[in-house]
Amino acid sequence: MKSGPKKSTSTCALTFALSTLAIASHAIAPPEAKSYIADSFGISSSWTWREITTAHFRITFPTEMEGIAKQTAAHFEEAHRILGPRLHWEPSKRTQVLLYDNSDAANGLAAAALRLGVVLYITPPEPWFSTTYYDDWLKMVVFHEYTHFLNMDPTRSFWTPIRWVFGDGTLPNALLPTWMLEGHAVWNETKFTSAGRGRSPYWEGILRAAVEEKLLGSPQLVNLDLLNGDTFEFPEGEIPYLYGYQMMNQVVQSAPKDVKKTADGESAVQGPEDLLGVLSIRSSGRVPYFIQGNIKNVSGRSWSTHWREWVTETNRRLGLQLEQMKQEKQPDPYVVRRPNFDSLRAIRFSRDDQWVSWINDGSDRRTGIHVQNLKSGRELRLGAQLLG
Repeated sequence: MKSGPKKSTSTCALTFALSTLAIASHAIAPPEAKSYIADSFGISSSWTWREITTAHFRITFPTEMEGIAKQTAAHFEEAHRILGPRLHWEPSKRTQVLLYDNSDAANGLAAAALRLGVVLYITPPEPWFSTTYYDDWLKMVVFHEYTHFLNMDPTRSFWTPIRWVFGDGTLPNALLPTWMLEGHAVWNETKFTSAGRGRSPYWEGILRAAVEEKLLGSPQLVNLDLLNGDTFEFPEGEIPYLYGYQMMNQVVQSAPKDVKKTADGESAVQGPEDLLGVLSIRSSGRVPYFIQGNIKNVSGRSWSTHWREWVTETNRRLGLQLEQMKQEKQPDPYVVRRPNFDSLRAIRFSRDDQWVSWINDGSDRRTGIHVQNLKSGRELRLGAQLLG
């Protein structure tokens, strides 16, 4: 995936490229260089690698992970069967998949450029990640990452001969805005599992808070121009995922249920959901960055119009929820007030309601675990904390 909520497409692709380079270099470099490269990427020189080849994938993994590798292979073949027709694309070669288990941070990476493929960190997410809303973590991350690959791999029109000449380094859809790539992947992870971030109560809570503060759609928080996430505003790195999903979902929800063709009449579609796949495959034959014309040809509305309609409908829907909540008796909130640029996560209350604990990310000190007595207000820092 980028399944980790705070990595951009370009960052994930670069990390993946370097990781793959490290493995390749490990096979040909002298012993001293091998040790340095392996240590740099957390790859142990003592690992023994194995490979599973299926009809459409090549799964590479440390030998100790054979059981999980077989499950991964089955999920990828299922994803290929379902997602290939929906994104209107069939990769020309087997897709490379690399499995790791040397990190407690849940994530996945995908890059179609140079045929790099997919990397999966085989660990479930922490309970404070938005990705914690899952039924089968492995299946969800597979569907998310393979959506990325099928979205970024296609080339059509004038891009086809360019790819013949320059190889797999020239892929127009890899230049799509991060929120479009992540939004489509989150939409599929939600559609093809019974959970997914699109159903996350946490994300719904973020939007409801924005509605309550009358900030949804405002430049003070996030507007359409800021969806790539280059902002300090909450929820920071999750912005492309959260709002990108909402934009893709808005395309589907705003289309007539019996839609048979794109708005320009040039492509037949099998219902509203098929519009997302047509949007992807058409992008692969266009000049990158000109995204408004493509969505208007497909759905009949520009992204700007989709955004305004979504903001209006979400303000209405969640406004009604807030009115209902105000009529119900709610417990008094406990507010943890922190300096600017501090970020709190994993907030938990003790069973006797005497203490509250949280993980604090600050701009002036290392991440740490904090506890506070709810009666006295006394706060303690228990120690430093990194992931996990």
